[in-house]
Amino acid sequence: MQDKRECPAFDTFGNDLKEARKNLGFSRKVLADIVNMDTRYLAHIENDGYIPGLPIFYDLVNACNLPAAKYFNQSPDDKDSTDSELRKRVIAKVGLCPEQDLHIIEGALDSAINGRKKGTDNG
Repeated sequence: MQDKRECPAFDTFGNDLKEARKNLGFSRKVLADIVNMDTRYLAHIENDGYIPGLPIFYDLVNACNLPAAKYFNQSPDDKDSTDSELRKRVIAKVGLCPEQDLHIIEGALDSAINGRKKGTDNG
């Protein structure tokens, strides 16, 4: 198990996992059973920032539909590495959103973008 200081891209993994699990309606026990792990270990991952080994990580991201690439260090040339923390959180949450609800998010983004354009055109 790695220390989070050695894997800064995993800073949000536990919280992302917990949020995804709850969005899917899974209890901690149900998810632990799905990936064949102890519920206490899952609690440590979600609450204490433990970083699981690759096989468990793979099972967790697949079971919860998490964007696995988010948690691996990116090169400095990668566009995502310059995104604000807020933008990164929003992108991660969109990845957790069920497909049938994406139209709501798209509409909100369209409204925000169009409102910004109208505000700058008048100003």
